[in-house]
Amino acid sequence: MKSRDEPPLTHADNEEFLGMLRERNQRMGGVRATQVEVRFENLTVEAEMQTGRQALPTLLNATLNGVEEIVKLSCFCAKNPIRILNELSGTLRPSR
Repeated sequence: MKSRDEPPLTHADNEEFLGMLRERNQRMGGVRATQVEVRFENLTVEAEMQTGRQALPTLLNATLNGVEEIVKLSCFCAKNPIRILNELSGTLRPSR
């Protein structure tokens, strides 16, 4: 743990650290990190969330939400999900 008398890290300290990493990487023969490309088609992301006044985290709302969940379990009510992403297709590629 650092003592309070030590100065904070400076830009020069950061440059020195990055230089050491660069030298080590060159000595190792330019070892490259593994790169993964991710492709996806028709990706849909859905979530169930509360909206409006009951979404605020208060003691009263937490109690009401708990009672509401118990009632939903007993009557097997259908839940309506919210779509965040709808049939998205694309590719994620590493840039470095």
